[in-house]
Amino acid sequence: MWKIVAFQWLVGSVVSIGLMWVSPAHALSALCGVLSVALPSSMFALRLSLGNATPIAGVGTFLVGEFLKIVATLALLAFCAKIYPGLVWWSMLIAVIATIKSYFLTFLLK
Repeated sequence: MWKIVAFQWLVGSVVSIGLMWVSPAHALSALCGVLSVALPSSMFALRLSLGNATPIAGVGTFLVGEFLKIVATLALLAFCAKIYPGLVWWSMLIAVIATIKSYFLTFLLK
């Protein structure tokens, strides 16, 4: 799980740095997208690594944790849109999609 999370941070950083060539506003918008996806994933991975006493509790923890991760991602995206009026939406969406799709790249590079 930590390999996936690390790869998310790496891909997001590359996208943000790449968009710096366009403008700093694009890079900052991409950074907002990366943080909105990778931060909840990191917290979810931390919670999963702590483990549970029973397998049934592990399934419940996973489902609740995944739900909370999605809610936290949406809340962070809304928060970024509210506090940063110069948000470039397409840059943020590119970073969000790249960061989310890095899950699949991790499995292909395995």
